[in-house]
Amino acid sequence: MEKKREDSFFSKNHSAQVTIFIIVAIVIVALGILIYLLYPKIESSLGGGEENPQTFMQNCLEENIAGTVDILSSQGGSMNPENYFLYNNE
Repeated sequence: MEKKREDSFFSKNHSAQVTIFIIVAIVIVALGILIYLLYPKIESSLGGGEENPQTFMQNCLEENIAGTVDILSSQGGSMNPENYFLYNNE
């Protein structure tokens, strides 16, 4: 008789534990939905915005390309020229 009473105690304890986990899960999901609905315009730090891809690429690469074009034009179209002669020590 003692063992049966002990089993019923543990089964109630487990069902209460499962109930608590279910309630916590529902609260977490509800908070996630509320955050999504209340703050729909939160942008990720990587995404930026709804910018045209061509404009985005142009803004990112413009400075680097300008410097590279200057180097290439002064070195005859080669980034690492071989067999060259200096003119006026340049």
